[in-house]
Amino acid sequence: AGPMWMYLLDRDGRVEYASRPVLGEPPERLAGRPADSLLADPVEAARLRRFHAAVVATRRPAVHSLLLPDGRTIETHATAIVEGGEVTGIAALS
Repeated sequence: AGPMWMYLLDRDGRVEYASRPVLGEPPERLAGRPADSLLADPVEAARLRRFHAAVVATRRPAVHSLLLPDGRTIETHATAIVEGGEVTGIAALS
């Protein structure tokens, strides 16, 4: 199966674009929100913040498994967006 969604974050982890609703939130309501704010579980939210920070710091693609509130586990593949030698954001597929 293809990805559930594609999203772009700024370097601080705020949603800039989502290709479709994420966890019931329509794309237009996601813009500007921290990606980890979509997760009710503070442990999973902290894991997601660390994952995004590592992608920015290392500039290397990475994979993260995330436990969703409904019990499903999804994989997120992410990479840093680098412009002019600086990381400006993260592109991810889940």
